[in-house]
Amino acid sequence: MKKSFTLFALTLLIFIFSVELLAGSSNSNYLVTLGGINGYIICPTALPVPSGSFNINAGWIFSSPNYLPVGIAFSFIKNWEIGFGHQFALTSDAVATPFLISTKYRFLEGKLDLSLGAVFEIYENSNSVEFYVAFHSGSVFGKGMMDIVIGKTINFGQGIDNSINFYIGTLIPLVGDVFYLVLDFSNNALGNAATYMSVNRGVFNASLVFDIIPKVLSIFVASYDFMDNPFSTIGIGLDWRLSFAR
Repeated sequence: MKKSFTLFALTLLIFIFSVELLAGSSNSNYLVTLGGINGYIICPTALPVPSGSFNINAGWIFSSPNYLPVGIAFSFIKNWEIGFGHQFALTSDAVATPFLISTKYRFLEGKLDLSLGAVFEIYENSNSVEFYVAFHSGSVFGKGMMDIVIGKTINFGQGIDNSINFYIGTLIPLVGDVFYLVLDFSNNALGNAATYMSVNRGVFNASLVFDIIPKVLSIFVASYDFMDNPFSTIGIGLDWRLSFAR
């Protein structure tokens, strides 16, 4: 436990002290989700990370036991994103969570952005893939952004899941473009098998995000599965956006 916390602290320090040397703006306020996808908390956005950039999200979830979520989303080709996500259990008796590999392609860009995506879940002896379509537009709250996502899960060896996956996420600026509220809802807790978030369809999450370095480095505080157990599971973390484009 002590070793894991030390590793996490060192990683945060590396992020903070190297950001001014290596980071460039990726022109995105979105976070990397628990599934390793450019988006909100669980909900993807139709917008891929900008070409020539990658985002790293790492945090600490205060649950029983604790988890260390890490998500990475990157793009080498315009409109095409690839990502990885995993929640590392910090004790040997913790419930294991899936490794996630995601890909997303935006095929329509304009007033309404549309993307097709897929997320592969590799979990012990039960693997699956979720295909989804994401719609991106302005927020119903009059400012900020919103995405609606519809998906379908195929469990390898078991066939297609009978349910339709639904996600909705919104990002609302509270103070300029540096402090904002992120909300999302899902009836399919993507990539989650830990006990702190329901897997029985119906998860609402909320996060306050502050840009330490606008468009480059953000810190956030999140509450997971808020409607079922308000403030029972809190997470903190960093979202770091790098650009390697010339």
